[in-house]
Amino acid sequence: MIKYITILLFVLLVNNAFSAPDQCIIYIDSASNNTNITCGSTMQNACATIKDGFKACEALNISSISFNLGDGTYPLPANLQLSIFNQTLEINGPIGGNTNLLFVNQTETVLLLDQAGHGFTSFSLSNLNIQGLETTLVQSNNTNSLFYIIMINCTFDGQGMNLVAPLFDLVGIASIDSVLSIAGSSFMNYVATQDQQFPLIYRGQSFQFKLTDCIVSNNIVTNSMFSSVGDEIMILSSQFNQNQISNQPLFNVLRCMSFLLENQSQFNGNVLTGTGTNTTALITLQNSTFWNFMDVEFKQNQNLVGLYVYGSHNDGSLARIQFTENTLAPYTPFVNVQFGVQISIENSNFTNNSASENGFISIDHSIVSFTFCTFTSSSGLIANINDKSTVNYIDPSFQSNGQPWKFFYCGNSNITYMENNDEYEQLMQANEVECSQGCYFNNVLSSNNVCVIPTPSPTPTPKSDDKPKWGTGKIIVIILAIAITLAVVAGVVYYFVRRSKHHHYQRI
Repeated sequence: MIKYITILLFVLLVNNAFSAPDQCIIYIDSASNNTNITCGSTMQNACATIKDGFKACEALNISSISFNLGDGTYPLPANLQLSIFNQTLEINGPIGGNTNLLFVNQTETVLLLDQAGHGFTSFSLSNLNIQGLETTLVQSNNTNSLFYIIMINCTFDGQGMNLVAPLFDLVGIASIDSVLSIAGSSFMNYVATQDQQFPLIYRGQSFQFKLTDCIVSNNIVTNSMFSSVGDEIMILSSQFNQNQISNQPLFNVLRCMSFLLENQSQFNGNVLTGTGTNTTALITLQNSTFWNFMDVEFKQNQNLVGLYVYGSHNDGSLARIQFTENTLAPYTPFVNVQFGVQISIENSNFTNNSASENGFISIDHSIVSFTFCTFTSSSGLIANINDKSTVNYIDPSFQSNGQPWKFFYCGNSNITYMENNDEYEQLMQANEVECSQGCYFNNVLSSNNVCVIPTPSPTPTPKSDDKPKWGTGKIIVIILAIAITLAVVAGVVYYFVRRSKHHHYQRI
């Protein structure tokens, strides 16, 4: 059990969340000098500090606390620690204002949601700038209770600080009903040390994790920024730009129930540094049930994998994705698909990318379909297809690709190309496709490591003057068969006629 030794400890704890209608709404203004126990009922009577606001909530057994702050900077007590359960705690700044929460010497978790038993606990921050925070803001360890954690229009500016724990460290119930929802917020300018052993922003299990209209930028990490096990993830209209990652993916996702990445989200200008390998990715998905990326841009990323997907039951789709001006390190694909994955890539554009020896897309022992995709002004190998993979191309488009450029390499796999053979033959003659041992193209095996174009067998057209020719033997056989059939029928008829004549009826 975690022990909290604090300079200031506020314990806001009730046994029954909704047994009493108690509600404490307090207004706080940094320009106020009101420290009376009765402060905070209006903004004109605002308390001077958050500490005074807590004092103004006379009873601890209350179900709802709401602090409404004015503009200004609010220094918090050194190493502030709170614990709530079956309660609601809100801290709100004014919309469009400039309200700063300043943490001082914070080494312990700020808010702990860790009471035993069943309950519903809610914590929210809105319209606030979080400053000086180097450790966990919210932590939950209770797998029996529901938690709603909401961040709206908040700025987390690390100002070059080194975090000692993830900002959100959450474990929820197995039914995945607890929620962390962050909207209109930003996380920037955090720097991690070489021995960082935790994700920077989020470490979660069995939570609904939602990011909407958020910005994650200019962070330097040696571990992940987001680590998820068994979550439901939804990311909408968010930007992940100019971050430096080292030996762990930016998103490290294991066994997620669903992962939706949509609505013009961006991954731009991110760089792999340090000891990363050709599996260090912006997003890693392992053994996840369902995922869908739509209307997402990956642009000007360097030396890293964009998407690494592996493991069984890991099916998903990419639709209307823009892969633009990404530069890859040697033997590093930007999309790496391995070990039993099945995905579809639709209506996506691959533009001005510089591929590696391992291809811009590496496919091993998986099923991938490309539908209405465009490959423009790129160089290097586009698709490296191996290890009993199946790849389907439906109406691809090629424009102004440079040299050297190769559409695909195929080894021990099956490729279906749903387009006319003339276009494919042009690719083959230009040495822009390569078939190695065990490669099938439209179900035809490559020959001597050369791609083979299937040649349909011509269907003979019968001549109009062709007539069936009957031999004498066939005619005799037909006549005998007819005669035998007639004899059998006659015998059956004769038998029933005689039987009817010899049958005697007896009157009753």
